[in-house]
Amino acid sequence: MFDRTRVAVIRQLKGMGCARFEIGVRHPERGMLLRGWVPDEIMRGIDWLKRENAQGCDIYIRPARDCEHGLVLVDDIGRGTIQSLPYAGHEPAVVVETSPENHQVWINLGNSQSDGVRSAAARILAKKYGADLNSADHAHFGRLAGFSNRKPEHRTIQGSPWVLLRNYPGVVCSQADALVSEAQQFLQKHHTDCNVATMLRQCVPVLERSNVRDWYTGVWLSLEERFGTQLDASRADWMIAGMLFERGHDFATVADAVRQHSPRMSIRKSANIEDYLLRTVGKAQIWIELKAQGARWEDVKDKLLWLAQERTQKTSNELDLT
Repeated sequence: MFDRTRVAVIRQLKGMGCARFEIGVRHPERGMLLRGWVPDEIMRGIDWLKRENAQGCDIYIRPARDCEHGLVLVDDIGRGTIQSLPYAGHEPAVVVETSPENHQVWINLGNSQSDGVRSAAARILAKKYGADLNSADHAHFGRLAGFSNRKPEHRTIQGSPWVLLRNYPGVVCSQADALVSEAQQFLQKHHTDCNVATMLRQCVPVLERSNVRDWYTGVWLSLEERFGTQLDASRADWMIAGMLFERGHDFATVADAVRQHSPRMSIRKSANIEDYLLRTVGKAQIWIELKAQGARWEDVKDKLLWLAQERTQKTSNELDLT
């Protein structure tokens, strides 16, 4: 007897191409139950998974965390986006329609990659294609095709929609090497940023309100000595400015410190220093204020420049009236 679920599962496992998987059975009240299975064990467990699904559980899959692989999940994208992936060299290994017009794709980077590289690649792809950033990490579950999506928001009078396998070529994406390189650069930058932030926190106790300029210069000398050419000067200005705002300094003080004491400013930003100060110091001021109000970076990052420009214009108008 033809079993659509078995066929879908066999094909998805083939497209993902891992030696071992983790199957997640999410109960609406009890949470996630995990099973670490090789493909044959998954096939033997199909009937049990069907029963759990019929009782309201969602069925998920991911490569086993102790398994070497190069798969990256991109979640919540549309059909048009999927069609554009090959043009950028990001051909999917597996395409799953999780609910009508909502899709997940698994992209294969080829050789086994570290958790960090896969997480970074997932974030790069999510940002590029407008996918769900909350799903962009190395260990996120995707849906297993052949079972129904039991989320209440997807239920209709016809019942819960089926999770459908739309494609499973199992290919390594043609831009895998470039994507891995970009992910490694992302990790290096993040590592440097974290170390810069650590050094800045260590400098906080010696920061005096009356001695911002000397503190700024001292911090820069320490950062350059520690990170050398790896230090992103603009990023460092942004982080130092943010810390100064957290310590209660006003825009004029912080902007003057960056203008006067950020190394090689006249060379780095000779075209328009004032525009740089707005983009760096102005945005940092807005972000620190919004963060104090509980805002999330992902929700406000694209608005910071506009808000900084608006504040600058308002301040200018007020000065013109006095």
